Amino acid sequence: MPPPRPRRRDSGSGSRLYILFDAFRLSQRLSPRHVPCHVRRHMPQCPHPQGSTRGALPVNWRRWAFSPAGIAILFIGAGILHFVRPARYAGIVPYMLPHPLLLVYVSGLAELAGGIGVLFPQTRIVAGRGLILLLIVVFPANVQMLVSARAADAPHWFEAILWLRLPVQGLLIAWVWRATLHGEPRDKQQHATCTTARGKLNA
Repeated sequence: MPPPRPRRRDSGSGSRLYILFDAFRLSQRLSPRHVPCHVRRHMPQCPHPQGSTRGALPVNWRRWAFSPAGIAILFIGAGILHFVRPARYAGIVPYMLPHPLLLVYVSGLAELAGGIGVLFPQTRIVAGRGLILLLIVVFPANVQMLVSARAADAPHWFEAILWLRLPVQGLLIAWVWRATLHGEPRDKQQHATCTTARGKLNA
């Protein structure tokens, strides 16, 4: 039996329908980087509908870690600890500031609000900016922790950890910016592209 002849791609609407069919078929199985160029330009990278598992790829842990969900878990957990163990946090409030326990509760509420806010696209930008500002404001508490440890003649290994903790604050700021503010213009452009493509296909 001779092998089946390949389909001929006619010009006009038939060719476009064939390409769109290829795009739909490949999008269910392949990552966009594996799709041919002549098909990729007809398949905008729209997210799957909420709750849909069709075409799901293996979990990308690096992408998940830099997502707003990772930020939310960190700050919601830290905010809860401010109310579970307030005395521990009150001990690292700089001595020149009054009402340390009240400041602990206020910072805990701010972390909870920011962690919840980054989960919603409508409040993600404001929450991200607020968390960055909060990380800058509470940085003196990290310095006070180091000063208190040196005054108490803490072990050298513990003092080394506190020294390493200082630049981590900058990494946290970069992490919040990367997860909540860096991808926002790209997300808006992607959403507009998906909306336009769907409108053309429905027309």
